Amino acid sequence: MARISDSGLQSFKQELRNRLSILDVVGEHVVLRKSGANHMGLCPFHSERSPSFTVNESKQMFHCFGCKKGGDLITFVMEIHGLGFMEALEELAERAKMALPRELAGAGSKDDPERAKMREEEREKVQTALKLNRFAAAFYRERLSQIPEAQAYFRKRGIDPLAAQGIARNFYLGASPGGWDGLARHLSQAKAPLGLAQELGLIRSSQRGQGHFDMFRSRAMFPILDLRGKVVAFGGRTIPELSVATSTGDGKEEKEAGPKYLNSSESFVFRKGKVAYGLFQAQKHIRESDEIILVEGYFDVLGLHAGGFENAVATCGTALTPDHLHVFKRLGSRVVLLFDSDRAGEEATDRAMELGLQHGWVLYGATLPKGVDPDEVIFDRDTGAPLSDGRDRMRDILKASQPLIDVRMGEAVKAASGGPEALSLSIKKIAGWLKMFSDPVGREVRIRSASQALGVEPRLLASSAGITLQAESVRGRPQPKPMVGPPQAGSSLVWGKQEQVVLRGLVWGKEFSEVLAQGRAQLPPGMGIWELFEHPEARQWVERVSIDPKVLENFRSAPETSISEVGSRQVLTTITEALFCQEAPHRLEDFQRAVKRQIGRAWARFSQHVKKSLAAAEANQDAELQAKLMQEYIDVQRKIKEFTSFYDEAE
Repeated sequence: MARISDSGLQSFKQELRNRLSILDVVGEHVVLRKSGANHMGLCPFHSERSPSFTVNESKQMFHCFGCKKGGDLITFVMEIHGLGFMEALEELAERAKMALPRELAGAGSKDDPERAKMREEEREKVQTALKLNRFAAAFYRERLSQIPEAQAYFRKRGIDPLAAQGIARNFYLGASPGGWDGLARHLSQAKAPLGLAQELGLIRSSQRGQGHFDMFRSRAMFPILDLRGKVVAFGGRTIPELSVATSTGDGKEEKEAGPKYLNSSESFVFRKGKVAYGLFQAQKHIRESDEIILVEGYFDVLGLHAGGFENAVATCGTALTPDHLHVFKRLGSRVVLLFDSDRAGEEATDRAMELGLQHGWVLYGATLPKGVDPDEVIFDRDTGAPLSDGRDRMRDILKASQPLIDVRMGEAVKAASGGPEALSLSIKKIAGWLKMFSDPVGREVRIRSASQALGVEPRLLASSAGITLQAESVRGRPQPKPMVGPPQAGSSLVWGKQEQVVLRGLVWGKEFSEVLAQGRAQLPPGMGIWELFEHPEARQWVERVSIDPKVLENFRSAPETSISEVGSRQVLTTITEALFCQEAPHRLEDFQRAVKRQIGRAWARFSQHVKKSLAAAEANQDAELQAKLMQEYIDVQRKIKEFTSFYDEAE
């Protein structure tokens, strides 16, 4: 496939800027006011009271002096919708009524006209499908105003279905009529492509050869939007009052039937494992709160949004998937599960918790009262009227959320008091969760906490999970003490270049996290990740982060309240530099090189401990221990050479 040249891409981007004003695009998300040569407003990417978000129309650029986000029109669309570069280009090209260059669209090279034609047809089909879904959504929206039973049902759930502003409008709620072919006839009269409508799961061919019938009948309708606000699918909830006997066309009548909730079947525009209901409407609020509230149903989402908890979303008829977590990670760092307190809800919570552990997330859980849905905490279940204390109760429920892994481990610890067999079962259960834990720091902290609560050695719990503890002692040799306070001999108060690189990478996270995890495994026994640093304040701060990841989370969310926690101006400057970087602070290979360099220096310090232990063994005339430590000292020297051989230059 041919690739567009840099000049061709720049030319296309410039044409986009010529056709689209950044003020118009940003203005859909931010109230902007003229301020000199710029326009100012409240930043859409973080919560603030005083405007620090600036847009320069002549330069077609934006910048926030608070969160440091900035860039051009394309960057803004990528950030505000959580899109990739190509998706943002497609969104803007469609808005500007421009065709993407064939190379960008993946249409193939000029030497492959058949493939180019095929790719163009695929793009046109997607665009037609999205228009068709939007057309169907308008049909359902219009029918809602004509169906009193559907209106009454929405009101009972706390939603005014006909309000000019509010939840019904923001979520484009609708209703499907009780007849068999209302939408099918509407599509046919508009000369819409019925074959495509069938492929999208809107209608289906009648087995009696008499046209098409609707897939959604007698239901409250919930259009499902992607992150760009495109209707990709529908969800429908039965309205019992509309389920009446309807003619089948052959002289018989049948009662409407089907599941309580029905979702569109998967299609080329809808992958339910990648889409979350309400995420388009919630994304701005998720960024502001850095938190996603995950619920089970459509009305749960609507009720929470109506109650002021606008960072709520739901999966679309499927369990939480890795793709969901990947999308969530673009928008926020914390997920709170608010599932029903019945058995099915608890099982779904456990599955989500385990999936999170496997993909680097510690998911939180909030507990609802038994038999109560999230929206029923806020609205009266019989009338739909807001409860006087509903918002406060929901706020308290969410505030009390805890890491699910800690809750489940606590339950297992309590169950262990039933005797040796109960203890054995609890150890195995906890070990199974720890084995899924992809975060080595969080895993080891919980191993030591759980083992203390269970009254067993950490190595027993670790071995049950197939894990080797980093701080396991070596028999016959005194354990090296962590260096806190003044540095040991051979260390320096000078803030070394390689240490700065490692600290910036640790704060940045993302692609550097895996390198750090691998580096930690290569440190000497008894050393934590903070041993990569010789500067005492850096060591102390990183050790705190390792023990409690919230230290870093708090620094990212509110650096102004965390600055006093760092004792060194040099270290503080390095941390804040990494926090405000728009791109990775270092190349990955430079970071890997710095980590290896610091590992080598850690082994050099470790060798001094072995040397002291060897001297003590000689003084005590312990020949056996002396022989073991001599071999260990030789092995350590080899390790030092292994890691320091990569570096020729001095810091």
